[in-house]
Amino acid sequence: AVVSTQSTGGIVEEQGYKKTDKDVVNLVAAQMYDAIWLYAKAMSLALEHGVSIENGEELVKIMSELKWTGKSGEIVIDEFGDRMGNVQIMNIQEGEFKHMP
Repeated sequence: AVVSTQSTGGIVEEQGYKKTDKDVVNLVAAQMYDAIWLYAKAMSLALEHGVSIENGEELVKIMSELKWTGKSGEIVIDEFGDRMGNVQIMNIQEGEFKHMP
C-alpha cells in the first residue's frame, strides 16, 4: 500500500476543477484561496471579540476552532496552527493507483 496526500488526482476531480496538464496549479490555487480565507476569517473573529490581529497565538487558537470544506478539501487546523492532512491509502493494482476503502 502507498500512503499519499491528496495531491492532483482525487481532490481536483472531487472539486470539479478543469482537468489540464497543470492540475498541480489548480490545487495550489485552491490551497491559497483556503489559506487566505482562513486568515481573513480568523482576523474578523479576532476583531469581533476584541483580540488584537497582531496576537499570533490567539489567531492560531481561533483558526483551530474553524472547520469547513474549502476549495482544496476538508479544512481542520490543529492547536499548533498546522492543517491536518487529507490522507488516502492507495494500492497499486495492475500498474494503477486504486483507492482503498
